[in-house]
Amino acid sequence: MAIYFILFLIPLIAIFFPTKARKDLNFFLLFLFAILLVVIIGGRHNIGGDWNPYMVHYNETYGMTLSKAIVNNNMSDVGYMVLNWIKGQLNLGVYGVNLISGILFTTGFFAFAVRMPLPWISLVVAIPFLFVVVSLGYTRQSVAIGFEFFALIALSNYKIFRSIIIIFLGALFHKTFAILFPLVIIVGRRITFLKVFILLLLTLVSAYLLLLDYINHYILYYLENSKHSDGGFIRILMNAVPGIVYIIYYRKWGENFNLEKVWLIFSIASLVFIPLSFFASTAIDRLSLYLIPLQIYVWSHFPLIIKNNILRGISVIVIIAAYALVLLVWLNYSRYASYWVPYQNILLQSYAL
Repeated sequence: MAIYFILFLIPLIAIFFPTKARKDLNFFLLFLFAILLVVIIGGRHNIGGDWNPYMVHYNETYGMTLSKAIVNNNMSDVGYMVLNWIKGQLNLGVYGVNLISGILFTTGFFAFAVRMPLPWISLVVAIPFLFVVVSLGYTRQSVAIGFEFFALIALSNYKIFRSIIIIFLGALFHKTFAILFPLVIIVGRRITFLKVFILLLLTLVSAYLLLLDYINHYILYYLENSKHSDGGFIRILMNAVPGIVYIIYYRKWGENFNLEKVWLIFSIASLVFIPLSFFASTAIDRLSLYLIPLQIYVWSHFPLIIKNNILRGISVIVIIAAYALVLLVWLNYSRYASYWVPYQNILLQSYAL
């Protein structure tokens, strides 16, 4: 498990020993770290609880025509199936699928993180769960979250049509991502009847095409069977705490990302998810993954709204300690951690890290 702690340690070094050079050097260091993460995500071998199901996905599409591969999987997450089919045609194996998935996720995250005032804090927040657990274990949903970061950037620039396309593409990798379509209305500078009608129509069509069969499966698998998600409540609290902080300091953020309405909605949703998690633990746990950008946004801004330098430094230490504890506890006490430990990479087949 040493590799996971090394990944967490690198941002800490950047935080406590910041470079005094130009910003472009800091950007270059972030770029190098992004490449490292892509290699770790794309080259992983037998890592994550869903490794075998993903192998089945790849093997099912290998040798099929594209149309047959899609139909054979009941139109399930079409984007991911197409990616599997392409890599099957190129005979790149599941590693090729994971590599492209890792690139999509990592570029989305870093495109968002470099826009934060404290990008290395963003990485401290993201490494323990978003990277280690989600990107290495929930491949399809990690790609959708990568698209979410791109969508948030587009929305912050009021690129409404672009954000709709991005959300649609993300939904092709994980259907639940379609729930983010209403954000387009929330961010719009002016809400008109035509905008509401078009978005409502788009949402309904997308729901029919993408979610109809999936909702039935979701209700049966997650709700009727009362499926419980171990650690789900803690992960929901990880969104709720920054949600509370954002609401309390709502007037002090000095918003310059044009997404104050989105963060407020995310904050409220993070609180609503707490009672809902007692009735549908796993379903809410999975949906709460789309609120993780709230953690990154709040904690990479929060130290800067504190005027006292000593308290500001303490806040950074508390954030680091909290996420270090998350990583430590999950790797040592989660009953699913054995699917992540030891880490193996196809490039280092003789080593387990």
